[in-house]
Amino acid sequence: HLHDNIHKEIESGKIIGVDDPSSIEIISGATKDKNGIIQEFDTRLERVLLAAKGNVSVHDLAGVVKLADAHPYLKELIASFADDYPELQARAIIKESSQLSGAALERMLTSAQNRLDRAAANYDQQLIKLRQMQIAAGSLLLREFKSRTTQQNLFAPFSLDSYERGQIDFQLKRSLLVEATEEEREDILTKKTNRAAASTFAGRAEQLRIAGYSDAQVDEILAQPPAVAQVIPNPAMPII
Repeated sequence: HLHDNIHKEIESGKIIGVDDPSSIEIISGATKDKNGIIQEFDTRLERVLLAAKGNVSVHDLAGVVKLADAHPYLKELIASFADDYPELQARAIIKESSQLSGAALERMLTSAQNRLDRAAANYDQQLIKLRQMQIAAGSLLLREFKSRTTQQNLFAPFSLDSYERGQIDFQLKRSLLVEATEEEREDILTKKTNRAAASTFAGRAEQLRIAGYSDAQVDEILAQPPAVAQVIPNPAMPII
């Protein structure tokens, strides 16, 4: 808005007041016909310079912008953007806080992450629908091919009814501004394992869930012989 007003002030028309209009002389940018009417050459490119005798007053058709008064307001306005749009500061925070842990950065970027989560929820849902439609369409087109490649055969188990049957349901991984390092993930999993081992009131399955295992992993471990499954392993280590 400030830039717009500056342009309006510079390019606005002027009202010139003189004692004798016939005393106005054209220096450049226009001509005057025999009736004294001034015709500009090009209102977009040329300036019209005039000279007149006697008392002369010039008035702008646009308000005058006080830049000195506008500058402090602009500084406060720009500073307020950080509160209204925390994601604008995310890159600078990450760059300036490279020595902090992922957990500390995550707390500093909570506001930006919350806005990302709200935006990603709708975006991800539409992307999932698009991918499901593509899989269903791919399965239909596959029927028209006599010879198929290995990649094309990936669509073979599906059909146009796969969506209603729930065969192509999936979820996207949450988008994070800061990913934990491998060392931080291992530290968290170790703490979960120790907390699970110290929990005497929780059952075997609940201990494994506290340690960070998914339901599928819990079922796999409990299905093993007691001699193998008696110790709670660290989820960071592969199950052999």
